[in-house]
Order: sequence, then C-alpha cells, then structure tokens
Amino acid sequence: MSHNSTANSYSSIRQEIYNDNLKLEEKIQKARKYEEEFFLKLLYAHFIKLKDINVLKDDKAYFDINMHFLAMVVKSMLDDIHRFVIYSHSKQVEKPKYSAYLIRWISRIKPIQVTNQEISSKHLHFINSYFSIFVGLSLLELKDYDSIQVVELYEELRYATYYRDISPKDLTLLLRTIKKNDI
Repeated sequence: MSHNSTANSYSSIRQEIYNDNLKLEEKIQKARKYEEEFFLKLLYAHFIKLKDINVLKDDKAYFDINMHFLAMVVKSMLDDIHRFVIYSHSKQVEKPKYSAYLIRWISRIKPIQVTNQEISSKHLHFINSYFSIFVGLSLLELKDYDSIQVVELYEELRYATYYRDISPKDLTLLLRTIKKNDI
C-alpha cells in the first residue's frame, strides 16, 4: 500500500471520527482504531530500521505491511480486549495482557506480506513472528533488549508463535514474568 493511499485511509477515518451523527462511544472506538493502526505502522518502521532488515533487493521489495491486515489485527485485538474488560469488569488492561493479544493477532493474521518470492531466507518466513514479539516486548519497555536471555526468548517465542497457537492467558503469564524480572 502506498504512502498516499495510507494517508487517504487515515484521512477518511479522521473524518468519520468527527462525524456528528456518531455516538461518543463509536467515535472513541474509531479514534482508538486509528491510533492503534498508526502506532503499529510506526513500530513496523522502527522494527525494520532497528533490526537492519534489508527490505529491497535490486529495487524490488522483499515484503511490505498490508494495511488491511493491520486493521484486522487492531480490530481483533480491540475486540478481545473489550470482551476481557466486560467479562472481568476491569477498568484497565495491563501491558502484558495488551501485548499478549497483539502478539497473538499479529502472528495469526500476518500483516507483513512477502512480495518477492525469489528469496528464500528463513528469517522472512518468520518475519510476522519476529514482528509480533518485537511489538509485544516493546510495549513492556524492557531495559535490556540485547541480553542473552532476550535473544533466547525471541527464538523460543518465534517458534511458538509460528508453529503453535499460544493462548493469550499463557502469553500474558509469560510476559508478566518477563516484565517483573526485566529479563
């Protein structure tokens, strides 16, 4: 998706948010969805830069983020969080739970799409798993991302998010432990 069409998409969402015919709750939901999509797009750009991932080969992109799938990630995550809040009567969602739902939906929906089939790097096949873990751990605001434990954890989580369907409860427990111990 081009930058211009992404800007138009955000522009249309902004117009919907300011629509006087919408109820306040609908406006809040649309604003939250807009913020989440923009936030994930920023994290994607940071992920590519930080991990020094070469997205181009001979001016052909290896992969790109699909904004429609990204919107599905955000909607699915917000729906799960909303159901959790209603079920638990919670007023606030802790960061590990929020991270767990994002990890789950990014690794299930796979918003990063491989666009150049000529390449066969194992890292590109796992790009959504790596991205989901990056997003989840970024939200925890850990102090030391380069420690041996974090690198080992990345590999374990990469395997689990790619080959298994981890429940958000299990992920939340794991992320709480990581946050508490600041691995």
